[in-house]
Amino acid sequence: MDRRVGEQLHFQSSSTALWAKKNKESDVIEVDGIVKESLPNAKFRVELLATKAVIVCSTSGKMRKNFVRVLVGDPVKVELSPYDLTRGRITYRSRGPGKDRPGSPQFPTPDAPPPPPSS
Repeated sequence: MDRRVGEQLHFQSSSTALWAKKNKESDVIEVDGIVKESLPNAKFRVELLATKAVIVCSTSGKMRKNFVRVLVGDPVKVELSPYDLTRGRITYRSRGPGKDRPGSPQFPTPDAPPPPPSS
């Protein structure tokens, strides 16, 4: 059963109400950033690449569920609400140079010259 209120369609069924709620989340702003600091309770300070602003972000539920680890220096995708641009949600961790990944000083790439011998 449905009823019309203005331009929107409101449903009585709970399953369709959930669909409308998920569809409403498309109003988010998605930007790229780099994790600058790790805070308690799975929160991070992230510097946005577009504006160089530093915001507080938490990890998304799917990232917590799948145990995705976010480290300082990781490039991430952040969703911002249009209502509060100082808080965000980390939705994706990109692969970038880290401590144990190619491109870092401790794990040189194959075309990099070998480190000088230590005395």
